[in-house]
Amino acid sequence: MRRADGSVEALNGAGGLVLGAMPGIEYPDHTVQLLPGDRLVLYTDGVTEAFNPADEAYGEERLIAEVKAHGDGAAAALVERICRSVTLFAGAAAQSDDITLTVLTWGAPRIGSPAPRS
Repeated sequence: MRRADGSVEALNGAGGLVLGAMPGIEYPDHTVQLLPGDRLVLYTDGVTEAFNPADEAYGEERLIAEVKAHGDGAAAALVERICRSVTLFAGAAAQSDDITLTVLTWGAPRIGSPAPRS
């Protein structure tokens, strides 16, 4: 999660099986308070486990650096930025897993929106 103030925090215990992967599986609940401008970055392990030709993983540190550096723009722009970073990192290495990523922005002001009337 990238907070509106630019800080990044992991949601402890929020990992687990992919939703919908197996019928009849019970998934744990997780609750987090989102404040205006906060961004929730959800991704599969294919992002952090993307390998380069030297067999190094992209890793959480690179992902966090991208979120910190580019997380204040539009959600779609952050997704594009992270995908480009993973692609450049992996280079000519074969993709070994699916790469799924989404960014949810909570209550961020819309650029160009009129101010609320009182």
